[in-house]
Amino acid sequence: MENLSKDLEEFLHLEDLINWPELLPDEDEFQMNIQPGVFSSYESTVQYIHEHAPFQMEILDDIEQRINQFVPRLEKYSSKILSDKPGESKIKEHHIDLSSYTFLTQIKNSDALLTHPSRKLSEELSFANSDVTVQSERFPGFKPFEFTELPGHTEAVQLLSWIWRAQNFNLGYQSTLKKLILSTSSGAILQDAFWWFFLSKFQPSQEDQDNLFSRIADSFVTLFMTCPPPVLDTLLKVYPDCLAQAVFAIFYKSYPESHNHFGDEFKKELTELFSLWITGLKPLPFSWRQWNLEWLVKSISKRGPDRKERILRELELRSENCNHYYYQRCV
Repeated sequence: MENLSKDLEEFLHLEDLINWPELLPDEDEFQMNIQPGVFSSYESTVQYIHEHAPFQMEILDDIEQRINQFVPRLEKYSSKILSDKPGESKIKEHHIDLSSYTFLTQIKNSDALLTHPSRKLSEELSFANSDVTVQSERFPGFKPFEFTELPGHTEAVQLLSWIWRAQNFNLGYQSTLKKLILSTSSGAILQDAFWWFFLSKFQPSQEDQDNLFSRIADSFVTLFMTCPPPVLDTLLKVYPDCLAQAVFAIFYKSYPESHNHFGDEFKKELTELFSLWITGLKPLPFSWRQWNLEWLVKSISKRGPDRKERILRELELRSENCNHYYYQRCV
């Protein structure tokens, strides 16, 4: 057996080499003049990288500082949502923690979030991807511990607020009535009622519809139990129609390619269904003709035929600017 080389010099002599490892022909342009022994130990490797590939530690310091500023805010808000103590639900059968749900609803409809640029971006993204039709929509399945998100990033309480402002009610107990219609329980009813009606019309599923209906009933009980007795008759008078308008608005806003499915018969079904559910009586014929949908039509018409292309171009430009910004920070 041949004797092994005792050191690098002997190895180079035996192999008739000038240096090892040898550079490939196309590696010459990189001018890799690394002295022998540079990577012979951990310390020498670290020293070489430190000298020839320095890293700006200010970037890590900046990230750490921003994290430290964020942690107290995260702890403040997470304590409102997560708790070590099990919370009692007002809808006990379905184990829904309404205290956390109420907090989340209040926060996401606060002035700070309503005016935040990311809110507008979310709405623009929703519109830019609004090619989905009502027939191609799919119900993700009933979840006993959470409400199913409405399509198009629609927020239940905010939509009910638009419906309320469009009514021009001239009734007593205005302040109390508004609080009830914009309450957490009312928002829960709207979310489940939309998906129940969607399933009944476009994707029948008896099991999911039964589960949704059961939770809707629980939410109704919660809503009516918080309603002062003098206001109950007024609430029963106006709530079915408000609910029907809200469900219609979700369909109309979320599926612009399917407007031909949301005609007079569609509106009639909505008004009759929710009136029968809540009061046990059918509404007056053609009551849906009294709906004030001007705000809804304007929200659609403002988009214009070329708005989708403009939004996509703007989002692409924002992405390029963002990538350029982070590249500059890291260079």
